[in-house]
Amino acid sequence: MWAGFVEGTQGYLVQHDDVLVRTSERAAKETAYRVRSALECAEVGLERGEISERILRLASEERSTVRMIHSPAPCDLAIAMSISGAKFDGLVLGELSLQGHVRSVRGVVPILLEAKRQGIKRALIPAYQFDEASIVPGIKLVQCFNLDDAINGGHSPELTTFPPIAPQIHLHPDDLDEPARGAYDQAAEAVAAGRHVLLVGPPGSGKTMIARRLTLALDVPTVEEQLEIATVRSAAGLEPRAGRPFRAPHHTASYAAIFNRGRPLRPGEVTLAHRGILFLDELPEFPSTVLDSLWIPISEGVTWHATRGMRMPSKATVIAAMMPCPCGYDGIEGKVCRCTQRRIDAYWKRVQKVIGQLDMVEVRVPTRY
Repeated sequence: MWAGFVEGTQGYLVQHDDVLVRTSERAAKETAYRVRSALECAEVGLERGEISERILRLASEERSTVRMIHSPAPCDLAIAMSISGAKFDGLVLGELSLQGHVRSVRGVVPILLEAKRQGIKRALIPAYQFDEASIVPGIKLVQCFNLDDAINGGHSPELTTFPPIAPQIHLHPDDLDEPARGAYDQAAEAVAAGRHVLLVGPPGSGKTMIARRLTLALDVPTVEEQLEIATVRSAAGLEPRAGRPFRAPHHTASYAAIFNRGRPLRPGEVTLAHRGILFLDELPEFPSTVLDSLWIPISEGVTWHATRGMRMPSKATVIAAMMPCPCGYDGIEGKVCRCTQRRIDAYWKRVQKVIGQLDMVEVRVPTRY
């Protein structure tokens, strides 16, 4: 019986009896508490002392030096089934509540992809994630709602997978007014050619509205690309959606939130925009550490983590937006700019490096005034 976990966007498999020795002592205690409580609520015919003894036996071995499991919750169900004596030939995924309900887990798609790569044909998964897991072809799924269902072989019969991905609602460029539509056409032409775009215009000129519609300028994702997008979203704990992703992090977002950091490692905004658009509104307001670090993951299409020995995809089109000056009205007819030339120069100097590195196409958005 195999269990699984995810780190970054990569799924990993582990034998059910190795989980508690590949995680920290604190995480092992929390897992043991959940498993013990769930088994006591389920009628498995084991005394409380016997359950504790079997858990202690699993956790008492010497701690492994193989890749650590920072979040062992997806392995709860496999551990509980092994202690109860239940058998399942395949992968078992699910976090247990104290009452024995099987909760959804993060990263079910990348874990199933790794199981498929290793030749596993069957998987027992939480019923609430059946549609998400069905995206992965070649795996027969069994769903369960609680520990009793899992011990009895699953609540429903095995079903062959199919890809029921929820449609994504896109805004249409016809919704734009005449001045903004011209800027959209120019930006869409650059995006379709594989270029990054910088939208420059005064406040209220429609820069954000244009950016949100530029996913339509990209090709419809292939089946392989859609599976990549679903893998990233699943690893982040998000439901799969059809179409290209559109991510718009706020300029106050931390470096870790944008560039995939944390423990366990999770996809950041750069990776969540993989195969889609990363929109950076108010570009000069982003910290210099973010702007200076943007070029390598976008140009290479990969974010490397040398200390973890991992890489995560980040092949995205960058759409940035900014005003012509700090007040927004430099060169705008009928408006008075209150910025000094020194302040305007400093404003543009903050972004000159990233604009040059990404070779952005500058698109001026006409004013509505």
